[in-house]
Amino acid sequence: MKHQINKGMIATALIAASAASYGQVTVQSIDAAAGWYTGMSQQVEFVLVNDDQPRDLIARFGLKFYDPGFPLIEYQAELESAGIEEWLGTVEVGGLQPHEHRQLSSRFQLPLALRPDHYFLVVSVLDRAEYEQEPVAEVIEDELPDVAVSSERTFFADWSLQLIKPDLPNIKLDEARLFGANGYNFSLESSSFIELGDEAYPTLRLNFSVSTEAELVVEPLDVAFQLTIPNYGSFPLRYVFADSEQIQSEFWIEPECSQVEVLVSNESAGMEWEEIEDETQLVTQCYALQPGQVKTYDLNLLVDAAAMQALQQMPETAIAQLEVTVNPEGRIEEWQGQLSDNQASLPLLYIR
Repeated sequence: MKHQINKGMIATALIAASAASYGQVTVQSIDAAAGWYTGMSQQVEFVLVNDDQPRDLIARFGLKFYDPGFPLIEYQAELESAGIEEWLGTVEVGGLQPHEHRQLSSRFQLPLALRPDHYFLVVSVLDRAEYEQEPVAEVIEDELPDVAVSSERTFFADWSLQLIKPDLPNIKLDEARLFGANGYNFSLESSSFIELGDEAYPTLRLNFSVSTEAELVVEPLDVAFQLTIPNYGSFPLRYVFADSEQIQSEFWIEPECSQVEVLVSNESAGMEWEEIEDETQLVTQCYALQPGQVKTYDLNLLVDAAAMQALQQMPETAIAQLEVTVNPEGRIEEWQGQLSDNQASLPLLYIR
């Protein structure tokens, strides 16, 4: 679901900078998916419209605080002077030709530490050369009329958003791919074999990636692999890592521990404000996954004798499915029970 813009209204976002500040470069149709949560990734789309001058531009995204108790039409006048609560990312626009309309999009991570509240989404556009300069102190144009005006223009989406802080992770299977000479086709002739002990196993080479949004995954996280064959059921698959000969039945992403600096406040009722000095201290954090982190694995899945026999007996036109599932038993509780993005089913055609 995306925020809807009334097509009968002007689609251009609300301009919060003087029109004289930077020609007639405008941002139109700022749009994003509904549902904004700390620690989650979000994608924003917009249209950049140039005037009659070629430009080399940078666009950046940010959030500005919004008080929903204040009428929107009156609040817009205050937006220009309000500070950006958080810059979220930049987009390399590059060269923009005269009168060019360009559709742009950007995906960014919402920081875990961002305060849950109501905001406006901001798109700011400025010259690349100015963006790459060292920041200078803010000036007041009326007092210093000879100072060059910044090229930056700031635009606001014509909708506000409520940022929510989830208390649980949203675990995702980002990607799962099979590798082989014949893609998703599997045959004994084209399969690689791994000899372990007295047995030789045909293998399926699998590459997959796992991530989390919203919150840390502090417990061990398991991943299951099974081959589902029509009329014959499902067969759990064991695996070996590329650099190992040890067969393993269960796949776990174990927590890793590291020391991080955190800010500790020394504020107390008995101290004057000027005497309060915050300090940092080292604490140990352990987690299997953190928001913004992607862990990728490359495995050889072993097709044992029972699964191989079922593959050989299924009809020639039948398609088997390799199923990869993260948190398969739902042992780790997830935000809003979102388990649908934990699984991938990869089709597998057995070639005789």
